[in-house]
Amino acid sequence: MSEEHDAEKPYDAGDPEDVRRRVTEDRRRAAGSKTVIRQIMASSEGRAWLYRFLSMCHVYQNPFSQNALSMAFMCGEMNVGQRLMADVVTAAPDKYFAMLSEQGEKQ
Repeated sequence: MSEEHDAEKPYDAGDPEDVRRRVTEDRRRAAGSKTVIRQIMASSEGRAWLYRFLSMCHVYQNPFSQNALSMAFMCGEMNVGQRLMADVVTAAPDKYFAMLSEQGEKQ
């Protein structure tokens, strides 16, 4: 087979080589994400930006609304924020708590 054909070959979960390649790619991607999160969390400006982003995603609020469409929209935003928050807590738990402490001091 040519290299060009291999690039177009769909993923086969029954092929151990495809599975190994996918696991390796996923681990590399996760490590890259952790690195980016740690870089953002390394500075007070980065932590302040992340706090504002999480706040815009309603992570620290109840999404209830009497309007079902508004509530569904806010729940979608909250889902994005919660996924990011879980990644932050995994990658830099000490900096996450520092971020919360810094924001508490500002208010």
